Amino acid sequence: MKTILTVIITMFFVTGYAQNATITCTKGRIPMTPEKQFNTDLKNNNLKVYTLGGIVPPDYEAENAFKKKYGIDYYNFGCLAPVTMDFYIAYNRLVFEYLSEQNINWKEEISANAMGFTKWKETSYK
Repeated sequence: MKTILTVIITMFFVTGYAQNATITCTKGRIPMTPEKQFNTDLKNNNLKVYTLGGIVPPDYEAENAFKKKYGIDYYNFGCLAPVTMDFYIAYNRLVFEYLSEQNINWKEEISANAMGFTKWKETSYK
C-alpha cells in the first residue's frame, strides 16, 4: 500500500498537478514569483535566459556573444525540463519584454532554444 501511495504522489508531482496557479518557485525557503526573481536579477545585473537543450549541444560561441553584447547569460536545463517550467517561461517573457523596451535588435540573436520565445514572438513581436 505504501508503494502504491508513493507512486501516486510521485506521479502527482511529476505531471505538474501540484504546481501553484501563481507560478511560484521556492529558492531556499522563500517563495519566488517570476516577477520577484526578474527584479532581483535585474537589480544584481544577473539576468538570464533559460533554455532547453537536447541532443544538439548549445552554440556556446553565439551564447557568449549574446552575453557580452546584452549582459544576459544563458542557463541550459539540457534535455530535462524543470518541473516548474511555467515559472521559467514567465521569467523569460519578462526578459524578452525588457530587451524590447531597450529598443535593441536582439530577436535574431537569441537562442532558438529559449523557453517560451517562439510563442512570445508570435503574440508580442514588436
